Amino acid sequence: MGQIITGSFTSDGNAANLILGFVPDRIQLINANAADTEVMMLDWFKLMGDSKEIWHYIQDNDAGGDVTTPAKQASDGYVAEYNESTVGNYKSVTFDEAGGAADDLFTVSAGHGFVEGEKVRLVESGGLATGLSEGTTYYVKYLTPTTFQVALTSGGTAVAMTGDGTAPNYVFSLDNLKTSYGIAPGGQGVTISGTFMGDGDVIYFEAVQADRSIEFGEING
Repeated sequence: MGQIITGSFTSDGNAANLILGFVPDRIQLINANAADTEVMMLDWFKLMGDSKEIWHYIQDNDAGGDVTTPAKQASDGYVAEYNESTVGNYKSVTFDEAGGAADDLFTVSAGHGFVEGEKVRLVESGGLATGLSEGTTYYVKYLTPTTFQVALTSGGTAVAMTGDGTAPNYVFSLDNLKTSYGIAPGGQGVTISGTFMGDGDVIYFEAVQADRSIEFGEING
C-alpha cells in the first residue's frame, strides 16, 4: 500500500536523518529560507535507476514573482537513501543499584562510548530498574569506558535506582543521532545533506511511497 507523509522541521545546519518508516520513491524538499541563487526546492526520485535529484534554484527572491531553474543532478548530492537498523550510539545496557565503586551503575560490557554530559534515552525491552523511565532524557555521568551513571540535569546528582531491572534493555544517544525529524534508534527514510540547509532554516517535505500492485505494461495511444 502506498504512503504519503508531509511535514516540516527546523535544521541545525547539519545533515539530518529524516525517519519516515519507509524509503520513499519520491521526496520533495522545500527550504523556506533559501536566498537568491540558492537551491530552494529539490525532487529526489528513487525510481530513476540509481536515484536522481532535480534541484530548483531561486533566480529572483527580492522583486516578487520568484523564478526557479531546475537542474538534474546525481543522487550523491543533497539526498540519499537511509535504511538502517541502528542509528548513532545504541547499546544494550544492564543496571546495578549497588555497583561496588559506585552505586546506580549502567554497564555496557563492550564499552559504551558516551561522554560526560551526553544526552541519552532508554528503550525498555525486559524491564527497566525502578526509578528509570523510557520517556525521560538523562545526562551521562562518565565513570569508566564500560560504566556510567545518569542524572536529570547535566552535572547533576546520579539518579537512584531500586533493583537491577530485567535484561535486555537499551540506551541510545540523542546527541549522536543527529536526527531532526523523529527520534528513534533506527528506521528508514532519507538523509539530507547539510549543504541544502543552514542553521535555523525551515524545511518542508512531502514523501511518497508508490503502490506497485498494478502493472499497466505498454500503453498504446
